[in-house]
Amino acid sequence: MEALTIITLSGVSCQVSGSAEPVPTAGRRESHEEIHVEAGNDVILSCQYLQSAEITALKWYRSDTQDYVFFYQEKRQYERYQNPLFQGRVQLMDPQMRNGNLSIVLSNTSLNDAGTYCCDVGVARRKRADPTETIQVILLKVTLPAAPTDEPTEVGGNNLGLTVGLPIGAVLLVLAVVAVVIVIIRKIHPSITCQHDSL
Repeated sequence: MEALTIITLSGVSCQVSGSAEPVPTAGRRESHEEIHVEAGNDVILSCQYLQSAEITALKWYRSDTQDYVFFYQEKRQYERYQNPLFQGRVQLMDPQMRNGNLSIVLSNTSLNDAGTYCCDVGVARRKRADPTETIQVILLKVTLPAAPTDEPTEVGGNNLGLTVGLPIGAVLLVLAVVAVVIVIIRKIHPSITCQHDSL
């Protein structure tokens, strides 16, 4: 019978299948990571198995659900075991899992995707498959996209306000300077008039 161990690091936990003997959490080989993503974007959940052994099973799951985010066994993916929220949105970053790359890409993230993700791997040793072990724990934080500002949008890489405002401001400045010069000239030389004034 398998023992159940909880791995915890700063509030991040995964349930891990192991041998009948309890396994202490200190000194385990799993890696912990925190990732931030803006809702609507894709995110890579990284996992790497560095030992040279045939990977017989790969299980990505979220610690708060019973269903899998991604399930691979017998050299193929099984979507029927996936939680419906993840179907069609998760794929292996490298389908051949070269160099032990077990990372997955989660597409079109939403606020509901926030949580603790665990990467479990099972490998073939000798003539039997070992139970899976957790090698990566990821805390995924999803934020809302930044709210658009009331400022005009950029056109052609330039700010629309600067593109329109600067030329208009320059014209108004020139007109103001001309008006001031005319007023000063009239005060200094009251006899100078424009032709239309004498009509």
